[in-house]
Amino acid sequence: HLYREYLSARTRKVLTQFLRIHEYDMENFLGYLASVDDIGKIEYHFQCKDSQMKVTLQELGIDKNYVGSPNIRHEKTGATAIRRIWRTQGQSVGSSNLFSDLLGAHHQKNYGMGSDSKDPFFREYQEELETTMRQLFLNGKCLKLPKKPGSNRGVAESILLGLIILADWISSGAMFADAEKWIGNADREDQI
Repeated sequence: HLYREYLSARTRKVLTQFLRIHEYDMENFLGYLASVDDIGKIEYHFQCKDSQMKVTLQELGIDKNYVGSPNIRHEKTGATAIRRIWRTQGQSVGSSNLFSDLLGAHHQKNYGMGSDSKDPFFREYQEELETTMRQLFLNGKCLKLPKKPGSNRGVAESILLGLIILADWISSGAMFADAEKWIGNADREDQI
C-alpha cells in the first residue's frame, strides 16, 4: 500500500530500475521484504526477555543458561538468519548481503550484535516464517533476489530502507496491538 499510494511515479521507477522488478511485482516483493524484517525475534535471547517465555523454553528443554545482554539486537540477528536462509535457497552472496544488511539496519542502531542461533528449534521457526511470508506475498513462487542491482543504488537503498522502517513502525503501532480482536470483524474495522 505504501508503495502504490504514497510513492511518486518517479520514485517507483527508481526502485523498479534498481531492483529490475516489474512494477506489478514490486508491491509484493516489498511486502515480503518488510514481513521478514523481525525474523531475528525468533531467537533464544530475544524470547527470554519475557520471563514466562523463558520458563516455557526451559520446560521444553531449551535452556541456554540465558544471561541477558543488551548487546544482542534482533535486527542484526534477523539479518544473519535471513542471509543464511537465502543462501540456502541459492541466492547470490551479493544480493543476500545487500538485502539482509538493509533489514539489519531497520532500527538504525550502529551498536550491538546479532546471534546466529545454531539451535534447530529456532532455525526451523525462522525458516517457517520466511516460507509463509514467501507464500503469502509471492504466491509460493521461488524467491529471486535481484542478482545485479541496476542504477541509482544509493538512492534506491535509502528508499527501500525508509519503506522497511515505516512498515515496521506501522506494524508496531497500537492499532495492531490487538489486531486479533478486530480482523474479520466488520464493525471494528470501520472504527480504525
